[in-house]
Amino acid sequence: METYYSLNEIIKSMILKNMSLEDICKELNFDRKYIITVLKGIKSDILMSYNCSDFYMLELIDKVLYKNNKIRYTVCFIDNEKRNQILNLINNGINGVDILNILNIDEKELLFILKSIYYESINDKHNTIDINLIKKTTYDIITYLKSRNFSRNKSIITKNNENMILEYDGKIINTNSMCQQVFEINEENEFKFIVISDTHFGSVFENIEYLEHVYEYASKNNIKYILHAGDLIEGSYDDFGRCKSEYSTIDSQVNHVLKDYCYEKNIKNLILLANHDVYSIYHYGIDIAPLLTERKDFEILGYRSSYLKVNDKYISLKHEISRLKNSIKDYITLIDFVGHSHQYRCNYNKTNTRIKVPTLSDMKGNYIVNKGFLVCSISSKDLKVNSFNLKYIDFEHPKRDIVLTRTLKK
Repeated sequence: METYYSLNEIIKSMILKNMSLEDICKELNFDRKYIITVLKGIKSDILMSYNCSDFYMLELIDKVLYKNNKIRYTVCFIDNEKRNQILNLINNGINGVDILNILNIDEKELLFILKSIYYESINDKHNTIDINLIKKTTYDIITYLKSRNFSRNKSIITKNNENMILEYDGKIINTNSMCQQVFEINEENEFKFIVISDTHFGSVFENIEYLEHVYEYASKNNIKYILHAGDLIEGSYDDFGRCKSEYSTIDSQVNHVLKDYCYEKNIKNLILLANHDVYSIYHYGIDIAPLLTERKDFEILGYRSSYLKVNDKYISLKHEISRLKNSIKDYITLIDFVGHSHQYRCNYNKTNTRIKVPTLSDMKGNYIVNKGFLVCSISSKDLKVNSFNLKYIDFEHPKRDIVLTRTLKK
């Protein structure tokens, strides 16, 4: 019988034994940079989990990372007004479930804010916040969510998850981030949506005007869903060499997205994360997925591949991550939308249509780059898909119509 040991759990046990960073590196025969990355990953996993029992580990990990010097608080991207509203409600005796309803806030966002306040408070000698009250409110929300099986969104239902496993410098990194999730959308007649990809926020090649054009098109044509096929941010590619100076960190790029990504209350963004987005995990131990959930109009689909079951058919969003080790057992899809190439291409093999999604940036290269987006619709009758239509909007040739129509056999 084979036995598998989690590196994260081994390192946690070493921290509980008061081992230093140097001792851990020596004991495991790993270099310092890699252990620091793993420790930051453990810290992120604890902060984003629905379990508070190991919250005390955050302080212990910080002591290992920073040797009791300045603590780098995890609190970031939190609206101070919203934070103060939550604290006032708690101090007035309002329970966590009622706070969800009063503020109409996403449960993940509320948990992130509460946990961040808690973590900040236990490290603040001058703290005046009732830590036990924050902890009780957090437990109340988690208990409530567990009783509802974490399902609150009626239009999109998660059906399956698989944890993402990364390989970096020959080492395996286990994460709590998801890949290969399945979301279900039921539309009796027509499901209209736009597909974009490779926005590369923070890059010198980003072009927010392209995104504004997409939103303008969606609003005029009553399209409520925008699917993003990956590379939302530039990440740390080329050591931030392709980034604008003000976006030369992961934090600044994420904050850039949260503040500057277009917003329309009737439009939902279903966002796949890809190779540029994942750089932050295996370079810095920062998973951007939970940070992005601060935007209520963002549904983060996970990494590398995700599937939408539209009535009786599957469509997918895909974007290669070469260091992702999960073995992908693919669904039989009607359409695959594939990011990464920055080109528009369409291939049909009689059962499946594979469509490369153009970039929504001014990325350059020694190859053909297509800039634009895809306007799609899937028609159904009696909750069974019977056809789909696609139109490629080409920014460089706006008068050229490229249309794909496919009717399914009965």
